[in-house]
Amino acid sequence: MSVYRMHGEDGASLPDLIAAADAMNHAIPTSGELSRALTRLAKCQVVKRTDDRFRIGNEWLPSNAAANDKKGGLFETPNKGKRWLASTKFTFDADARIEIGKEDLTAAFDEYRTALKRR
Repeated sequence: MSVYRMHGEDGASLPDLIAAADAMNHAIPTSGELSRALTRLAKCQVVKRTDDRFRIGNEWLPSNAAANDKKGGLFETPNKGKRWLASTKFTFDADARIEIGKEDLTAAFDEYRTALKRR
């Protein structure tokens, strides 16, 4: 749901994903947590990484939007995402992987933190 909420027209950046996770869970994910979650979504062919952006496949955007728009506020968003994942049939790509290195996460967190200070 973080990727969906921050997707826009160009996909979500790593600082975008950190911002969404912080807003929804008040937690900054680790590189391992992000790598595992994004790899699972990549294996389901829901999320693809292009350069430094994360994109949801066009075929998944309408159902993701419907899940996001269901009753419940921002803090309910992760649960809406879990329900969406549990109710959707996916085609699996066992070789798909998205790795987020610690250095990349640190740089993205610094960018996110700098943006917060400017507000």
